[in-house]
Amino acid sequence: MKLKDFYSVFVLTLCATFATAETTVNYEGNNLPEDNYLPFTIMHQCGGQSSVHLANGILSISDNDAGLSCNYYYRNDSMDIGDFAVASFRMKVISSYASEPPDNRSIQAGFIDGRKVIQLGFSETNLGFLDGYGLLQSYSYSLDTTEFHSYRIVKNGDQAVSVYVDGNLVLEVPYENLLDNNELTAAPRQSFGAGSRTGISESEWDYFRYTISSSAPSKPEISVSGGFIKMDTTNGNQPDFIDCSTQEHYGRTVIDDVAEILYICTQNGWSAH
Repeated sequence: MKLKDFYSVFVLTLCATFATAETTVNYEGNNLPEDNYLPFTIMHQCGGQSSVHLANGILSISDNDAGLSCNYYYRNDSMDIGDFAVASFRMKVISSYASEPPDNRSIQAGFIDGRKVIQLGFSETNLGFLDGYGLLQSYSYSLDTTEFHSYRIVKNGDQAVSVYVDGNLVLEVPYENLLDNNELTAAPRQSFGAGSRTGISESEWDYFRYTISSSAPSKPEISVSGGFIKMDTTNGNQPDFIDCSTQEHYGRTVIDDVAEILYICTQNGWSAH
């Protein structure tokens, strides 16, 4: 694409608001989830009060009963098939054992909507989406989960679900490929903690937050009306590779004003247009 084909007029508008109503729930580890300002319910508390406790803003959850789905927290906020949702949490696995491998449901977090189960299961060495028996092997990711990590699950309506670890995309799954809710016959649910009938586990949680919206948030955009956006120029030279060498650089643009080439920084380096 030559520069004369490139738009010289843009629109400068900055907005990032939801067009429709949304539900947001934040649990920050300041108290037990059942005492949260919007409380969670604990499922089958096993092992008494010592199985769930707080220390220095960290929630510890133990499940030592392999015969029950113990000690996970949930809410039943409305969540339809086409809704957009984000769950973010910081946690680490202390231990996770399943008597029926590869049942990695002994630690889990995520959603159930009106049609699909959008839950991650965690072992000590990987994470992945769950099916009716355990981990969906084709949608798993190897990771040392015994260290604290920040996780984010993004449900893009009924199109796809993405998982980020420490800000990096690690999994993306078509919505249709996830476990059907009718195999669990569960109401819409948002949950985290333990929860396997065949496993025992211990985990620590710093926070768990989620937002559900009936439409996607509008994205920020930059526009200039009646003016110009001026980019840096290379004066006939190719841009320096060091300026497009890390993930933070992706999306940079620069113009070769002599050869009339627009360069865009991508995962494969500078791309000429």
